[in-house]
Amino acid sequence: IEEEAATEDAKGGAATDQQLNNEFQSFYDTIGKYIQLHIPKLSTQSHPFTIFTHPNHPSKTNILFRPCGSFTTTLSKQLKALILLPEPTPSELIENHHLFQTNSTHQCAPKMMLNGIRNGTSDMFEKALGHDKVVIVAGGVGIVSYLSLIHALRLQAVMMMMMSALEDGTNNDNDGVAYDESMTSHEAYNNSEEDLEENG
Repeated sequence: IEEEAATEDAKGGAATDQQLNNEFQSFYDTIGKYIQLHIPKLSTQSHPFTIFTHPNHPSKTNILFRPCGSFTTTLSKQLKALILLPEPTPSELIENHHLFQTNSTHQCAPKMMLNGIRNGTSDMFEKALGHDKVVIVAGGVGIVSYLSLIHALRLQAVMMMMMSALEDGTNNDNDGVAYDESMTSHEAYNNSEEDLEENG
């Protein structure tokens, strides 16, 4: 499920404050949020799904689920079948439009209706900032609820380190992670992850 961002992603260049703020906001806006997904072809009921933002695609809002019940199992099979089918050409769509509206070898994605975005536990970020260390325990697909939170906290730390480096008149933080004006936010983000791994 793709949702267009209010601003376009930067294609490269310096990691500006605005770019960092936009990326942070994309994570923050999906923390503890969920949607109600209704697919009339599969069920008469709406089903809740937690949403999250992927760091490599901040302009998209994603859902992740594990096929376990009747609804998610059927949905998973239909989506997999669509991936395996060749993409119909525009002329095929026009000439065989009746086929694409039925359960034939040429299938279109089922009609999906979204209700939301809704608040779940939207104060997770503020609560996390109230502690020096945060431990998250989640099992299986339950991690989805925390993906945006983890990335928002990491990006917040990156922004604070970069601001501190600029205020000190240097481009290095106290742990030796280098930040310069030509570094993109993704490079700074990745450097912070590497530094975390090296220092335990």
